[in-house]
Amino acid sequence: MEGDARRFGRADALEEQWRIVDPIVSNPPPVNPYYKGTWGTSDADRLAADVGGWRETAGPGEHPTS
Repeated sequence: MEGDARRFGRADALEEQWRIVDPIVSNPPPVNPYYKGTWGTSDADRLAADVGGWRETAGPGEHPTS
């Protein structure tokens, strides 16, 4: 690792990442529990509504449909 800067972030980049993440880490939003096997809460449905909603994922060996 000596002399290989690829494994380390620059200070300005790390500061920017913390600037973005810190408000959520410091004041997390409430957790909305949902039932196992569902896509989530009605909040999740609203989140995906403007892009056509949720799509079922393809199972093993299946091809997704559009």
